[in-house]
Amino acid sequence: MLIVMRWPVGGIRTFCRYVYNHFDNNRFRFTILAPELDELKVLAKDLKDYEIKWVAIKYSGNVYNRLFLGTMKCINRDDVDIIHSHGISAGLLCSIPAKLFSIPHLMTSHDSFNDNQFSGIIGVIKKATLIAGLILIDKIHYVSHEAKKNFYHHLPLLKRFEDKSFVARNGIMISQFHISERRNFQEELKLDPKTFLVGFMGRFMAPKGFRYLIDAVEIIDRKENVDFPFKVICFGWGGFIREEQNMIRRKRLSNYFIFLPFTSNVAVSLKGLNVLAIPSLWEACPLIPMEAMVAGVPVIGTDCRGLREIMTDNKLSARKIPSRDSRALADAILDEMKSPSIQNAMKYVDRAISLFDVKAQAKIIEKRVLSLLKF
Repeated sequence: MLIVMRWPVGGIRTFCRYVYNHFDNNRFRFTILAPELDELKVLAKDLKDYEIKWVAIKYSGNVYNRLFLGTMKCINRDDVDIIHSHGISAGLLCSIPAKLFSIPHLMTSHDSFNDNQFSGIIGVIKKATLIAGLILIDKIHYVSHEAKKNFYHHLPLLKRFEDKSFVARNGIMISQFHISERRNFQEELKLDPKTFLVGFMGRFMAPKGFRYLIDAVEIIDRKENVDFPFKVICFGWGGFIREEQNMIRRKRLSNYFIFLPFTSNVAVSLKGLNVLAIPSLWEACPLIPMEAMVAGVPVIGTDCRGLREIMTDNKLSARKIPSRDSRALADAILDEMKSPSIQNAMKYVDRAISLFDVKAQAKIIEKRVLSLLKF
């Protein structure tokens, strides 16, 4: 299997780790083609039990051209039976080589669209290009029902190719989040032991809504009756982190935010938090709230598409707030500070485990792969 990724980071890297580790390692060999980023090295460790060939390309310059040429070279050089692309960019880049060489092609869509992406004449051209490329793909895997609905809303012609589509909702590897140790941030960062810790584990990109969390902290800062210390712990770099940090400095809120490097051991970090904030504007199907709920950590998440789909069950330790609403986010954080629900959240772990175990999803995807290979 040739695995092609434009962004081997965040949810895509974690998806690969969870799903491929449940494939039959006697049946599959992987060639992974992706830009050379730090998280690609982490993925190498995650898939250590499998026979893997790594083809890393330079991250700078024309990455799309390198991915396309890299796909062609891998097909010519390696014994590729099937291509699994991740994300629309990778899917479109692989669609022509797959057809040229008659290689089955499965794309997992980790994306979702917005109206402003398709405005004007340029938008019409984008839609035509997307449809032309997507109909060349043998199977399209959507990671949630809302993700599929979103595609059909913006690209209604895809409905004519319904037989190409299937949904297997995202899931996680349960064990590490259920039984992991707790990271003691108060001790590690020399904080007051009573410090209330709010976690943010999204990328610093507009869809993740980090600036609404900044505004929420500003609202809390202005309140006079907050008598206990709190911090927002953020993980990772990249994206628009400089712009976000500049906004924090301008608002004189630096004392509330702690930025830590990317961590591959998410489980112990989650368990060190009092609550996880997910102020997203839109998602396909995020993994981090699943991980938090299985770890027994309360979640405050928005009602945006993709996220609300996994927070609808009332037997989960999750609180929904309107998206783009900093005041609602501030109120929810304050409620957690005043009446922490982290002990109560443990009651909902078994329900989270039953809903989010990746084994079922991995089986569906492996079965689809084998059907494309006529096994």
